[in-house]
Amino acid sequence: MDDQNTPLRQAHHGRGALYVAMGSVGLYFLALALFNNRPIADEGYHLPAVQWFCDGHWPPPHFLPMLPGYHLLALVPAKLFGTNVLVLRAFNLVMAWAAIALAYGIIRQTNQPNAGDALLHFAWNPVLFPCMVLAYTDLPALLWVVAAAYLYCRQRFVLSALALLLACLMRQSSIVWAGLMAAWAAADVWQQRRSVRQRHGSGGDSLTAAVGRVLQAATRRAWPYGVLGATAIVFFALRGQVTFGSERANRPAFNVAQFYLFGLFLALLWTPIWLACLRREWETVFRPRLMRASGIGFLTAVVALLVLTYENPHPWNQGLDYLKNWPLVMMSDSLIWRTLACLVIVTGGCAAVGHIWLQPQRSMLIIVLLFVLVFLLPQSLAEPRYYIVPVFFINLFARYRAREARRLTFWYGLMSAIVAARVCLWDEATGGVW
Repeated sequence: MDDQNTPLRQAHHGRGALYVAMGSVGLYFLALALFNNRPIADEGYHLPAVQWFCDGHWPPPHFLPMLPGYHLLALVPAKLFGTNVLVLRAFNLVMAWAAIALAYGIIRQTNQPNAGDALLHFAWNPVLFPCMVLAYTDLPALLWVVAAAYLYCRQRFVLSALALLLACLMRQSSIVWAGLMAAWAAADVWQQRRSVRQRHGSGGDSLTAAVGRVLQAATRRAWPYGVLGATAIVFFALRGQVTFGSERANRPAFNVAQFYLFGLFLALLWTPIWLACLRREWETVFRPRLMRASGIGFLTAVVALLVLTYENPHPWNQGLDYLKNWPLVMMSDSLIWRTLACLVIVTGGCAAVGHIWLQPQRSMLIIVLLFVLVFLLPQSLAEPRYYIVPVFFINLFARYRAREARRLTFWYGLMSAIVAARVCLWDEATGGVW
């Protein structure tokens, strides 16, 4: 047996990665403290909101589009040390360390292979790392989603739902993940029942009886998430809207550019995986299917449809201060760039389908992607930070070969370092982050 795969070696690598992950985030905090101590982009909204509550005002200020859970939580360090960007970034640093520790706990609970790489895939997620110590609500919301997943793995389902409630208080869109957690519970019960039936036989049970027992067992796990979802529906129905504040650009709306950007980011974030999958499976899987006239015609039609239906309507996706807007604006201005981008999306999508099909937990990956689509549908701004939680769940259920895992770790670390350096050296109040 390769001792790299023994539990002892895996635990050693996991602990080493834990120190590396926490240390890298700490170094990023210090670099920001040295090179960029001015509020960056959304920090210019969150710092005044925390000060608003420190001054004893209520209700929340009109410019906040989310529930003020993060801002009320940040009152503790703000009251003790003052409402300034360094204090709130230090507060986010502590929460980032807590999120990494919880992710480490999940990896140990689920006995994931390549544990050290798996933890760094979480900590060095390129859409997460640059925001980890900024005074944004994305990291606090993620912290409680990760806590919910950790508690689920410990079979503490009520506490898991309560953690998701706290995530919703940070960002109300987190309610979508309650549905995913319930689906996860049902899938786990179904898999467990299926394994029992394969080992011991059906015992003469009818399909109806078997399904009934699965539903009962799934309900015992999933009911807290159902209660949370129902409560959220009633709350937002009574309010008449799901966002807060007066800024119309933050209101829910379908934006087709969101899905183009998501496709491009999936292709970017998993470039080593998709390229390796295409190279490895080209002759046996992809070439026989794609080289047929029907395959070529289908892919051509898909690319043409994507090219013809693209638009970029949101005003906040027009400026070039943000890296995320570069491909969106280029696709608007140039048919050539739009076609190339659509080819990348389709190629990455084909490789993703092939890779997911070979995954041991492909059912859960498909479920995750369905909930990600639901999560993104009402997001009117095309924004990579919305992909933070989706990437966490995808990597939670994906399994990589040892070489693939190492390549992905290097790729994530390289991209995170580049964007983090840009944040540290950016000298404008807007832009700098993805």
